[in-house]
Amino acid sequence: GPQDYAFTLSKTSLTIASGGSDSATLTYSKPTLSVSVVGLPSGASANTVITFSGPGTVAPVTLTGTNRTASDVVVPRFGSYGISATALVDGTFVDGFYFTTTSATAAPSAAAPNASASVSLTARGGTGRVYVAGNGVLGGSGFDASFSLADGATTLTSFTPQTNTTLTSSDIFKVAFDAEGNAYLVYQSNGARSAKIVRVTEANLRSGLLSETAPGNKVITGDAFYIPASQGGNEEVEPADVAFDAQGNLWIANDNGSAIACISRARLTGPGNTIDTPDQLFGGTGAPAGVYQFVRGLAFDRSGNLWFTSNDYVAADPVRRSRLNRLPASLLTCSGGRSTPTPDIQLDISNAGGPGAPIIKPAGLALSPDGNSLWVADYGGSSEKYRCAPPSGPGDSRPACPGNPGLVIANTVPVDANEETESLIRIDISTLGPTAGLVPATIADRITVPAGSGTNRGLQQPFHIAFDKQGRLWVATNNNVIVTSGDTTSPCGFTLGAGEAAVCLPPTTLTDRQGKLYVLPLSGVPSGSLPRDVTPAQVIPSGTAGLGFTGVAFNVPPLNAPMYVRPGQ
Repeated sequence: GPQDYAFTLSKTSLTIASGGSDSATLTYSKPTLSVSVVGLPSGASANTVITFSGPGTVAPVTLTGTNRTASDVVVPRFGSYGISATALVDGTFVDGFYFTTTSATAAPSAAAPNASASVSLTARGGTGRVYVAGNGVLGGSGFDASFSLADGATTLTSFTPQTNTTLTSSDIFKVAFDAEGNAYLVYQSNGARSAKIVRVTEANLRSGLLSETAPGNKVITGDAFYIPASQGGNEEVEPADVAFDAQGNLWIANDNGSAIACISRARLTGPGNTIDTPDQLFGGTGAPAGVYQFVRGLAFDRSGNLWFTSNDYVAADPVRRSRLNRLPASLLTCSGGRSTPTPDIQLDISNAGGPGAPIIKPAGLALSPDGNSLWVADYGGSSEKYRCAPPSGPGDSRPACPGNPGLVIANTVPVDANEETESLIRIDISTLGPTAGLVPATIADRITVPAGSGTNRGLQQPFHIAFDKQGRLWVATNNNVIVTSGDTTSPCGFTLGAGEAAVCLPPTTLTDRQGKLYVLPLSGVPSGSLPRDVTPAQVIPSGTAGLGFTGVAFNVPPLNAPMYVRPGQ
């Protein structure tokens, strides 16, 4: 049978002369044991990583194979070893689950020890998927659509029904998730206070019960996040972003309503199926000038401070500056009605450094994975096309027609597009302290995405951004979905009278009219060292002319949840 302690001799015979000596060396080897690991997963291609702890060094072992349920691993004898196994199965989206492992140990003996490792999986609805909201075009008809993207996939799958509709009804704008995995479907609307947020419970998400009338789901109505005219508000409702604090309270950015609202976790999880009043509102009468105007993006930092973007850039108006603001955690409350706190940090991000136009409309906001920086997406400005006519007389004060000084502007039509390639900026917040009012921001990086071929103009109208757990930045772009050849060719929609002229958009604004998801590989790149153009690791178009993207979110376990992995990671 096998020897417990194998040995070798340096030589097998000795020669000893008179008065002399000779020697041989006997070397014992450290024996090994086979450890049988059972309970491994089966699948088209199962991969199991087995790690060891104990005396000496035993390198991790990766087992691969088809329908493997057990394997033998050789380890040195003389000691007790802890053994753990982590299983990945290609083609199964393991990051769709929380999982826990049961460890196994092996002790030396004459017989080969048997170690078993089991993996138990508990599904949480939709975990590990990317959710994308698509919306329509400026001031007209569009699409009401949202999608999900499975881990590793490149094809979008409908999440809520896609319908061709008008913007007088509520249209989905963003999807968000709280720490428990409940979904929040954010709907915008051109109608008076008809915007809403539908809270879908994790259980209903898992079962596909997304309707606001499904038992357990809850509707947060427009009345819950607007400021009454009597308190200085315009009573408009346009939810643009949501965020959750460490206590699970929901914070809502109201763009046109120029406010930030808070709904407490107690009300989100309490009885009833409708929330029609806020627990807290920031903004309105008494608020610092320009601070809460057009709030679009929200993000909490690691210390619980609330950062938000607001306002936009108008060169002739000193108050109209694109802003990034911080409300310290000490000023945040989700009860008490309405307040108008002054942010302790106010940054003017309008005239960001580097080539390109000013930052026009700061929209998307995301905290970097290391917590040291904030990224801001510039949605960009609007273009206009004009119908120009002869002056009515010497006293006609209408502006002169661009390129036609003898005419005046008779009619202006805004178009949701501009000629600039938009950009993303990074601001290092790790060393920022309170500011004395509004101060110019220091921009660490300003990047864009190179243009593609034909009418692919590169980064156009980025509205929402989010980091995945691999440190990649996902950018949802609307991509000028209203610009067609009819906007660039005279008379570009106008009926011209005698002596009149049309000033249309330049051909360079014509795009492929498809929203895009850009996946930017930013992980590990130090602040201040990115090139101007960043080549995306992946580009996912909407696939439908006129359908832009307005939101991107990940349903992943929160930071303190059990580990999750990706196939092949």
